Amino acid sequence: MRKRKSKLTVILVILAVAVSALLTFGENLNLPFALPAWDDLFGGAGLTDTLKDDGTLLSVYFIDVGQGDCTLLKSPGGCVLIDAGEREYGKTVVDTLKALSVTRLDYIIATHPHSDHIGGLPDVLNAFTVDNVIMPKLTERNMQTTAAYERFLNAVKRSGAKSTAAQPGAQYELGELVVTLLSPASQSDNLNNMSVVTSVTYGKTSLLFTGDAESAVEKELLAGPYSRYLRADVFHAGHHGSRTSNTADFLGQVAPSLVVISCGRDNSYKHPHSEAMKRFEGVGAEIRRTDMHGTVVIQSDGKEIHM
Repeated sequence: MRKRKSKLTVILVILAVAVSALLTFGENLNLPFALPAWDDLFGGAGLTDTLKDDGTLLSVYFIDVGQGDCTLLKSPGGCVLIDAGEREYGKTVVDTLKALSVTRLDYIIATHPHSDHIGGLPDVLNAFTVDNVIMPKLTERNMQTTAAYERFLNAVKRSGAKSTAAQPGAQYELGELVVTLLSPASQSDNLNNMSVVTSVTYGKTSLLFTGDAESAVEKELLAGPYSRYLRADVFHAGHHGSRTSNTADFLGQVAPSLVVISCGRDNSYKHPHSEAMKRFEGVGAEIRRTDMHGTVVIQSDGKEIHM
C-alpha cells in the first residue's frame, strides 16, 4: 500500500511540474489552443495590480469581452469607460467594475454604434452613476435604427447622464488624467470611420484608442491639426487588429512600445490579421491579446508604463 502511494505521489509531482511548465512557457510553444496565464488562475482573472497603488496610479483594464472592445481607465481623479462589448457581456463588465470598487463613471465614451462596442453599455448605465456620455454625432445619412443602438440611447436618456457629441480638440481633465478627442472630424457612411479617436495622457505617459477607425481616418489624423497627439506608449489596436486599420505610416507616428488587441478567441473575422501583426512587430512593439491573455492590465505612475 505504501508503495502504491509513493508511485501516486511521484505521478502527481510529475503532472504538477508539467502543468506548471505549460502555464509558464505555453505562450512560446505555438500551441493550437490558448492556455490560461498564472494571473488568470490566481489573480482574479488578470485584475491584480502590477504595482502597489498608493493612490497616485492610473490603472488601465483592457477587459476581455470576446470579439468586442471595453477599456476602463481608473485614476485618482476619476474613471473613464470606453465601450463595453456586446450585450451578452454587459454583466461581465458590470461585475468587473464592481470588483474594482468602481462606484461611478465620470465619462463613458461610446466609440461608434456597432453592437460589439455599445451592446453592453445599457447594463453599465443601469448599474452605475454616470456623469457624461460622449458619442459620435450621426446624421440622416448614417443614423442607425438597430435594436442595440436604440437600447443604448434609451439607457443614456434614463440614466440622466449628460450626452455630448464628440468634437475633435475637446479636452477633459480628471486630475492628472487628460482625455483629448481627435476624431471624427467629418461624416462617413462607414460607421467604423465615425469612431471617436481618443488620446489619453497621464503625466508623461500616453495611450491612444481608435475604436474601429480604418486607414482613411488614420491618413486624415496624420495630416490633421492634432497629429501631435498620436504619439503613444500604449496603442489599443484599431478594429481588433484588422488589416484595414493599423497602417504602417500611422504606427510609425504612434510608435507604441505596447500594442493591446481586443479580439475573441477563434473569431470568424480572423482578427488580428497577420498583416497587422507584422506591422506591430515592425515598430518593435510588445503585443498583448485578450483572446490569449484575458483581461490585460497596465499601470502608469506618470513616468513609466508598468505591466
